[in-house]
Amino acid sequence: MILKFTRDHLLLFFDIWWTGFIVLSYTGFNAFYILTVMGFISLILVPGLLTIGILRLPRFNPWVFISVAVGFSLLELIIVGLLGNAILPYLGIERPLDTGPLLCTLTLLVGVLASISWVRMKDEVLSIDLFKDWKPLDSILAFFPL
Repeated sequence: MILKFTRDHLLLFFDIWWTGFIVLSYTGFNAFYILTVMGFISLILVPGLLTIGILRLPRFNPWVFISVAVGFSLLELIIVGLLGNAILPYLGIERPLDTGPLLCTLTLLVGVLASISWVRMKDEVLSIDLFKDWKPLDSILAFFPL
């Protein structure tokens, strides 16, 4: 089964996902751990996936792709937290690592990454061939409780 997405599909999905995360964060709605799961995925994958789209890295197998996305996301989160904590007090924000200022700086980061990604992915179509490299051992490892 092959899924095909254009740049508009992908960035619309990222925008909707990020807006949902921001709304849930500001309202504090966490019934059934929706905010926890959505926040984890948003912070761990979204910035890294956008960065991979900007850099136009070659095709990887799915596990390497996810690992690289998580690595880029963690690097960007660390840098945003460090710069926010260093710069925002000079702009009059006393507690730069509270939810509001931190979400604003992360939204600014994701917005800039999404804009650059939208420009760089002009005529590209992302095709995903589901279960192409999937082996039975992968299924066992994916569902094995750690």
